[in-house]
Parts: sequence; structure tokens; C-alpha cells
Amino acid sequence: NLALGLSIKAGYGKVKLSQPVQIMPGVFSRMDTDADGWGYSGQIGLLWKAAPWLKIGAMYQTKTKVELDGHSDLGMVGRSHMSADFYFPGYYGVGVGINLGKWLIAADVMRSDYGSTDRVNIDYKTWPNSTLALDWKDNTICSLGVEYKLADFWRLRWGLGHQDAVVPNSTINPAMPDMNGWSVSGGFGYRSKEIGVEF
Repeated sequence: NLALGLSIKAGYGKVKLSQPVQIMPGVFSRMDTDADGWGYSGQIGLLWKAAPWLKIGAMYQTKTKVELDGHSDLGMVGRSHMSADFYFPGYYGVGVGINLGKWLIAADVMRSDYGSTDRVNIDYKTWPNSTLALDWKDNTICSLGVEYKLADFWRLRWGLGHQDAVVPNSTINPAMPDMNGWSVSGGFGYRSKEIGVEF
């Protein structure tokens, strides 16, 4: 009645960004940055079948550090190699699933630590180093889903979720838009002993 799961993840990240930069008072240029890198993280999950009709789960995902490496072009100023460490948040959550005959009702709450990503330090090889202020906030994601068993193999699903904004108004910009918002989803699936297909 108790299951434990562990995983190790490898992720690839890429940044391709064009933005205006003030070189000196009244003089602007465009900076084009292109960088990529790999990051690694781990995840642990626990599932408890408390009753034939009730399952309770919990999980934790570690923070992921992506080591970005690339270059920036600043028009007539020239080009410089750049590197930066970007952190994707860790998060944890709990969920519950209730089986009521043909109906399955599931709900979960997830919490992230985006708040630990307050700035990104950018190291340039030939220019002064730079700091990008983010001041991101932790956020909470709440989700509710239902599944209806049409027949032995077919299932219909609907979902509703809400997520708090991570980026505060003080640092929001076109490259990193964010807002509080709702998400709605739907789907269906076919599952037998030999094959499963989800849409």
C-alpha cells in the first residue's frame, strides 16, 4: 500500500534574447545574447493507498542550476563571451485521489521556491560584469481534476487550476511576462492491458 519513487533529471536550457541597452547617457544599442547549458536535479515521491477508494501522494523536486555559456553582441561595441548560472525552482506538493465508481476526483497543491531566484549574475569576458535583478516570489499552484470512465477502456478528463504570479510588477518586462491566472484542460484516453493512448 506504500510506494516510493526516485528520479534524476537532466535538462537543457537555452536563452536567445534581444534587448535595448543604454551604453552612455542618450546613446542606446541593441544587445543580442545567445547562450545554452545543462542542469541536473532530483525528485522523490511517495504514494499511499490509504483505502481502496483513496490515494494520497507527496513529492519534492530539487532546485535545478543551469550553467549557461554563450556570447553577447553589442552592435559597434563588439562581442563578448558570457556565462551565468540560472536557477529553476525546487517545489513540493501533496495530492489526493478519490475513486467513486466510474468517477475519479483528484486535487493537489504545489508550492515553488522561485523566491530564491532574486538575481542572475552575468560574467562577461571583456566587459564589466552585470547583475539582472529579478526579485521573483514563491508561488502556489492549486489544481482539481475529474476523470469519467465511459467504458472498460475509454476515459474522459477535465481539469481546472490556478497559479500565482512569480514576477512582481517592479521587475516585469516583455522578456518575462507573468500574471495570476487560471488554466482549463480536457482530454480523453484509451487504456487496455497492452496499450495506453492519451490525448
